[in-house]
Amino acid sequence: MRIVAGKYRGKKLWAPTGKDVRPTSERAREALFSILYSKIGGNYSAMNIADIYAGTGAFGFEALSRGFKSVTFVDIDTTAVRKNAKLFPA
Repeated sequence: MRIVAGKYRGKKLWAPTGKDVRPTSERAREALFSILYSKIGGNYSAMNIADIYAGTGAFGFEALSRGFKSVTFVDIDTTAVRKNAKLFPA
């Protein structure tokens, strides 16, 4: 699993094995951001987004890579998203 586009394009994300976490696929994330782009354009620098049921945080990290101002990650178990957050500079 990797970041599809933006500043961190190609960066690999950590995902646990098993069925406890099912990361949003690269194809699904690309489709969601294409929809957002068609509705609001490509300047996300003033926008905040929430990654609900974050799991690995793939959707939220994709948003940060594409220039969103901030992301709020929400999940019961934040182990995977915290591990992936360490892969990105502060």
